[in-house]
Amino acid sequence: MRTPSAANGFDDRVPRDGQVETMTTHLERRPEQIDEDRWIYVREMDKHFGGDFLVLSNVNLTVRKGEVVCIVGPSGCGKTTLLNIVAGFEEPSGGICEIAGEAIHEPGPERGFVFQRPALFPWMTVLQNVTIGPRVCGVARNDWLKRAEHLLGETGLSQFKDHYPYQISGGMAQRVQLVRVMMNEPSVVLMDEPFGALDYQTRLSMHQLLLSLHAEYRPTILFITHDVDEAVFLADRVAVMKRAPGEIVRELPIELDRPRALRHYATKEFAAYKETILGLLGFH
Repeated sequence: MRTPSAANGFDDRVPRDGQVETMTTHLERRPEQIDEDRWIYVREMDKHFGGDFLVLSNVNLTVRKGEVVCIVGPSGCGKTTLLNIVAGFEEPSGGICEIAGEAIHEPGPERGFVFQRPALFPWMTVLQNVTIGPRVCGVARNDWLKRAEHLLGETGLSQFKDHYPYQISGGMAQRVQLVRVMMNEPSVVLMDEPFGALDYQTRLSMHQLLLSLHAEYRPTILFITHDVDEAVFLADRVAVMKRAPGEIVRELPIELDRPRALRHYATKEFAAYKETILGLLGFH
C-alpha cells in the first residue's frame, strides 16, 4: 500500500487498516447479471450476542439499487447491529446478507459508512481528511484533487479546505465526513443516525444536501434514525422495527414527489405517513 508522499504536502501518518470508514477490501462480482432490485438483500437473518442474547430475529429486507431506505425503531431493537452487518463489521448468526449478489463477510470499498459523530483525523486539514481514501489507494493526485474540489464546492466547504477539525462547526464536520465517503464513489452509503446531534436548522440543511448528492450520484442509501420526520422526508421507503429481538414488522413506501422540499412537511400526506409510523412504534 502506498502512503502519501511529502511532495503532496500531506502528513505521512496514515491511519492503519480499519480506521477509515470506507475500507479497501475488494468485492468480487459474479459474472452473471446482478439483480439491481436486490442490491441489498437480507433474508431470515438472526444475530446473537454472547451466545444466548438474540438481538435480531428473522430480519428480511430488500433494497433496490439507488433507493433510499430509512430504518426506524425503538432504542435497543438492533438497528445499528443490522447496519453493522451490512457494513461487514459484524457477521450474522444465521440467514443471508448480500450486496450485489455477494455474501458479506467483511468491509468493502463499495460501501461507505457515515457514523453518528464525525470520525475525522485531528492532525489533518479538511482536504486531507476527505482525500485519505484515494491517497492511500494510490489514486493519481490530479484525479482525487479534481473530485475533492468538486465535492467540497457542492457542500459549501471550499473555503474551509485548509482548516482543521477543531476550527469548523459540528455541521461542517458531518459534511466533511459525508464528502470523505463520497470521494470513494461507493454504490452503497450506510448512515447511522448521522444528523442526530445537530441542531434543527443544521439538520434540515443536511437533509437537503444529502438528497442533492443522492440525486447526482445515485448511491443506495440505508439510513438509521429515531426521527420519524427525518425518515419520511428522506426515504423512498421506511422500514419499521419492533423491540428486541429486532425484526422488521412493516415497510412503508413514501410516495412524496421528488425533489423533496420543506413544503412537504406541511402536507396531509406527510402527516399521514408520520401518524402511521408512530402508530407502528406504539404511539397512539
